[in-house]
Amino acid sequence: MKIRKLTSEEIDFSISMSEFAFQLELTEEQRSIRKEMIDPEDTWVIEENELIISKVTVLPFKTYIQGQEFKMGAVSGVVTWPEHRRGGLVKTLLKKSLEEMKKKGQTISYLFPFSIPFYRKYGWELFTDRKKVTVKKDQFPDFQRGLGSIRRVKPEVHLLNSIYHRFALNFNGMLVRDKNWWEKRLFPNMKGQCAVYFDQQGEAQGYIAYDVKQRKMIVYELTYLTTEAWKSLWHFISNHDSMVETVEYSTSAHDPALFLLITH
Repeated sequence: MKIRKLTSEEIDFSISMSEFAFQLELTEEQRSIRKEMIDPEDTWVIEENELIISKVTVLPFKTYIQGQEFKMGAVSGVVTWPEHRRGGLVKTLLKKSLEEMKKKGQTISYLFPFSIPFYRKYGWELFTDRKKVTVKKDQFPDFQRGLGSIRRVKPEVHLLNSIYHRFALNFNGMLVRDKNWWEKRLFPNMKGQCAVYFDQQGEAQGYIAYDVKQRKMIVYELTYLTTEAWKSLWHFISNHDSMVETVEYSTSAHDPALFLLITH
């Protein structure tokens, strides 16, 4: 058994392992984009008889905590072929990854666990939650649009990130997004439309990325810097009432905006 880094020649095989483990079926375009983003140095593998039997990827990111940026190691792509499971391979790779994160100054690590107890054994713990909200058409708030304007725009990194960055500083654990993250990870998954709210001075104060299909609006992101922007974006959502029966989006379970929606 040998522990080493992934090689560039093994990227396709690594992607195939993830497809199998996470029950994905990538298109050729998705696979091509993913290959461009993968740095083999981010992935530890265990090799046996010249075959990769287990792997762990740690992506180098930054996160906001108390308004400051911290280096963060994002654990992903944890895969072991079923015939080699329960042999301590993942434990070995996680230990190796944590040692490397420490050397790189990545004092924080995030992951989305398939099992909370499994990763809790190795030091990870829940620090946030997420609530999926469904708002029916007859529950749309009767907010008036602010004094500014809403413009439909093409996804553009500088514009959207200027809003997101200021929004994210108000929370602990938000990801610091770079150009690559927007263009390679987010925009390909933001199918549909994007609209931005500008105040009276022409300053961008909020945006919504969403899609409408089969009389349902899926909101990928609803980001705002002021109450006026939030109400104006909901006014914009309400104007789709002839097209949709429900609006679905994800937010923090403690989002105070939910209280305003319920009580308005």
